[in-house]
Amino acid sequence: MRSIKLKISILLLGSGAAGAVYLWLNYRWLPPLATMLIAIAIVLLTAQVLAHGMTRPLRDMTAAAIAMAQGDYTRRVRATSQDEVGQLATAFNRMAADLAAADQQRRELIANVSHELRTPIAALQAVLENVADGVAEPDPDTLRTALAQTERLGTLVGELLDLSRIDAGALTLQPELVALTPMLDQAVAEARVAAEVAGREVGFRLDVRPPDLAVRADPIRLHQVVINLLDNAARHARPERTSTSSDAEREGTS
Repeated sequence: MRSIKLKISILLLGSGAAGAVYLWLNYRWLPPLATMLIAIAIVLLTAQVLAHGMTRPLRDMTAAAIAMAQGDYTRRVRATSQDEVGQLATAFNRMAADLAAADQQRRELIANVSHELRTPIAALQAVLENVADGVAEPDPDTLRTALAQTERLGTLVGELLDLSRIDAGALTLQPELVALTPMLDQAVAEARVAAEVAGREVGFRLDVRPPDLAVRADPIRLHQVVINLLDNAARHARPERTSTSSDAEREGTS
């Protein structure tokens, strides 16, 4: 049955019929008051027995909601009926699955952000400690290294802000016709500098065919995606390996 109201109606009719039939068969000699009290008791008992199965999904949802409040998103509700309670249980299970996926993504994001921030912070700390201890002089090369790490931190923070804007629906793309060769040249140059600062011995080879190839995209976001892919490729590439743009995509998405 697809309606809980129909179930409740049948429950009441069944309970009343059970009480009436029982009294008519066995206690015809009882006075009306006693008959009424016995019928009410039978109706209540029958209703409790029948309603127990109808309300089980609600009790399961209550227990699952309490577990979810404590961080356990593995609990699910058994939905066997087709009425409103069954539909609610199905929706509750979908919500629990979505919350579990969102919680897993949040954990992975925190781990990735911590990993990405640790590298420039450690490099910047090492440079500043060397300068403070007199091991290194605050010459232009040392200051440029510290500046590069600071700029990388700023870039990471900007990416986090962009991510929050995307989640809030406040970030809009501004597509335009972008020539790939100049954009990729700049991205490769930045990735090469970043690899040199990090001490990675990697090379990049750019091959755009045809050379005047252009795409319609948001130039800032496309540049950001390519930079991230090249940086991941440089970070995970084997020594003495040359990474093309397609290699960067494979390395960055692996």
